Amino acid sequence: MQALATLEHWPQELQTLPAHRLHECLTGPTLIHLKGRRPEPLFVSVLLHGNEDVGLVALQKL
Repeated sequence: MQALATLEHWPQELQTLPAHRLHECLTGPTLIHLKGRRPEPLFVSVLLHGNEDVGLVALQKL
């Protein structure tokens, strides 16, 4: 079973990388911790299914 990778930053490559090339930047399932204005955690999940990239595209536009 593959371990969940964790990052403490948004990799710059993710800003423009298309979903079908994520393997070039991430090693597998990855949890990215980002600090925000509010202290409460907010969980956002993208790419629940490999052929649905709209969540990733929405994050890239933020």
